[in-house]
Amino acid sequence: MGVYRKICDKVEDGIVKVLIKVQKKDATEAENKVIAYRTRRDARKKVRWARLRGKKTTQV
Repeated sequence: MGVYRKICDKVEDGIVKVLIKVQKKDATEAENKVIAYRTRRDARKKVRWARLRGKKTTQV
């Protein structure tokens, strides 16, 4: 599954770069938003898997 995630992230990065060029926005701001999104996504996934395994976790 790690290969699939890497491919998806590369495609997302490409789309973000194209959108930045088209909209002429600040690249740093867009990259920070992408990093924040991926961090939240991974944290939610971790919580979901922990619940499936029966472990108690805090909500993210």
